[in-house]
Amino acid sequence: MIKLLVNKFILLLIMSLPFLSASALTISDLVNNESIIASSYVDIKDPISIGGEVTLTIDISTDTQFAQGTLIKHFDLPNAIVLKQGPFAINSVLHKNGKQYVNQLWQIPIYPQQGGDYVIPPIVIEVGVKHGDEVISGKLLSETINFSAFVPSPYMTDENHWLVAENAKLSEKVVTTIVNQTDSSDVKDQQSEPQLSSKQLHVGDSIEREITLSANGSLAMLFPSLIETGDYQSSGARVYISPSEYNDKESRGVRTSNHIEKVTLIADKPGEIVLPTVELIWWDIKKEREERLQLEAQRWQVKHTFVSFVTMYWHWLLALLLAIITLAYISYRLWLEFKHRKATGTLPLWYQFRVALKQNQKGQAESLIYRKMMLKHNRLTLLDPSQDDLFKEKALSLQQIRYQKASSHSVKRSLLRSLWDKIR
Repeated sequence: MIKLLVNKFILLLIMSLPFLSASALTISDLVNNESIIASSYVDIKDPISIGGEVTLTIDISTDTQFAQGTLIKHFDLPNAIVLKQGPFAINSVLHKNGKQYVNQLWQIPIYPQQGGDYVIPPIVIEVGVKHGDEVISGKLLSETINFSAFVPSPYMTDENHWLVAENAKLSEKVVTTIVNQTDSSDVKDQQSEPQLSSKQLHVGDSIEREITLSANGSLAMLFPSLIETGDYQSSGARVYISPSEYNDKESRGVRTSNHIEKVTLIADKPGEIVLPTVELIWWDIKKEREERLQLEAQRWQVKHTFVSFVTMYWHWLLALLLAIITLAYISYRLWLEFKHRKATGTLPLWYQFRVALKQNQKGQAESLIYRKMMLKHNRLTLLDPSQDDLFKEKALSLQQIRYQKASSHSVKRSLLRSLWDKIR
């Protein structure tokens, strides 16, 4: 139901131009004889939701003509956004009580931001009209106007993105720039519709997300910010948010506004880049119901390039390279030392003994046993009263089979190994 609140203006101040005539008329006289008719009102649609548009209309008519621009003093309203007077009025010609009037309609949009009662204070309007050859100027003061606003949805809080408007639309455009190509050329891929499957990028590639929110009956400055840095910080990419674009235009009394936001993410390490879900709670003024607009989340898998891998792990790769070089140098020095000791016969006795057994050089192995005995006990004979009986038995067996052609090689090798192990 539309309620029309009309408040007639009260004369604030009689201020007429200085004419040296004792019978000079004032604004007060013109108001009293209805040469000027003025009123103010708001068209209130019950209920008024916060964020919706309340239009304050200043209606001024004169039976002569306006001689100067009408100036409406700007006023502030707590917890509301009040736009300034527009540059143009709606001009028309009216007929009242058999008289013809020139009419001006000035409209000032007001957007309440919190639920509660609002009081529009008295507004000062400066007018000037012609009366004969004279110009009469003065100030008028309106009466106070009351209206109320309420929160239409419990979800319209600071924690959520919300909008009160008509014909709200939420869309996005995602552009990926692939820079790591074999032909060293940039490749751009645009997609306006989200894809549920994961996509693949490489370090150095970038993603640009542009979100556009448009609606009627609101202001772009009232639109919520849908791109917040904190939502993209954990994406494994450098985040750059471009300045937002706010556009308002009015055609045939219909205001259309849009808000464009843009974020660019540059992949700087492998992992996953996520464009988060964007959700908007929209109160449709026309249908008086709550709706939700949403952009689905999108995911990209980021992999290394050769250059990015080297760049990220260069210190580990350098350490590995130094370790390989050091190991190669040590191995080379050991190989030279081995060749020298082998040529001079100064390799460890245990090594020479094992090589001799492996190569079936039993004479060499026996000679090494005597060398070990000399090294450990300073004597060249295996038989000694101080040795245990088992060692004496094996030493006698070695001497007995030394020149026997029919002796088993395996037995003699085991005998040599046993004697070697018992010399301590």
